[in-house]
Amino acid sequence: MDLMTASIALAIIGIIFSISIYARRTKTNINPSEPKAICGTPLVYSGQLSIRPEILAADAEFESQGYAAIKHHDIENAWTLMVCRGNICFSHGGTYNSKDDALKAGLEWKSNMEINAPQE
Repeated sequence: MDLMTASIALAIIGIIFSISIYARRTKTNINPSEPKAICGTPLVYSGQLSIRPEILAADAEFESQGYAAIKHHDIENAWTLMVCRGNICFSHGGTYNSKDDALKAGLEWKSNMEINAPQE
């Protein structure tokens, strides 16, 4: 294969990749009944992103407290703290040995956020 053929092949691959990315970005939300805050580590199934069920189950805790203890998705008997700021939720502070430890860390996080909040 000469240099010209290789260049054309790479250009075609790039165009196909760009079209597939554009097609994924223009799809509408197939499940509008899910919560507004999309949080947690997504699981990938055949090219589609799906929110972990334990994250969706903790939605009420996110609404009331701003944080929740979630069973770790990889480590058995471990918990992780998920916190929300607005519509963005993320894992905070590593792993914990129990749900209570994770919730204590969440309460501490929330207290620190309230102390450091800008005054109006």
